[in-house]
Amino acid sequence: HLPEAAMMEFRGAKRVADLLGDYRDRVFLARKLTGLLEDDSLPASLDALRLQTVDAEQLEAIFEANAFSSERRRRWLSTLTRASGNAIASCPPPSCD
Repeated sequence: HLPEAAMMEFRGAKRVADLLGDYRDRVFLARKLTGLLEDDSLPASLDALRLQTVDAEQLEAIFEANAFSSERRRRWLSTLTRASGNAIASCPPPSCD
């Protein structure tokens, strides 16, 4: 629809159409990344999406694999604990300072 875009009645329509043509791939990617996702597999209830528990062993493996500093680990643990409303059980040291 680029020819139609160039004929639209607003200032700079031709330039906008040219830019859309030049950056076509980026425009479609941006549209895909910023569009709303319609996913029927999501539960209907927000409560079903709430964080219930945190697997401390998996979390520690992620921290190790990504070389998280002690401070970053502490911040993540604090955030996850607040989000889940539960303490993270069997959290391995040094993560639970």
